[in-house]
Amino acid sequence: MAVLYHLKGYLNKDIAEMLELCQHRVETYVTRYKASGIDVLALGHSPGAPHILTDEQ
Repeated sequence: MAVLYHLKGYLNKDIAEMLELCQHRVETYVTRYKASGIDVLALGHSPGAPHILTDEQ
């Protein structure tokens, strides 16, 4: 959504307020989009520690 609003001409600070994000996060999304296109923003596996619980738990 942030990138869509950006492409429509909204300012990052206004986008952040509308989406209840910090302005830095909006800037990160827009910068990534400009550098690598929309595919870089697709949801995927989050880096970090593996899940502690198994699927059965």
